[in-house]
Amino acid sequence: MNRKTLERKADSLHELWTHWYLQQRYNSTPKNLERWEIQAKTQYKDLSEEDKQKDRDLILSYNL
Repeated sequence: MNRKTLERKADSLHELWTHWYLQQRYNSTPKNLERWEIQAKTQYKDLSEEDKQKDRDLILSYNL
């Protein structure tokens, strides 16, 4: 998979995660809520490299 495709898929995965988070936030701990709130308001391109890598790793592990 080329880098551009990987980045496009990781961006899409982040959007899916954001929708999941918005539905699940009421069932989460205050610590997770605080962290996820920030991430949900952040576009993929603006995530930390660590968080981007988590999305990339999921793409690769699920062969998306």
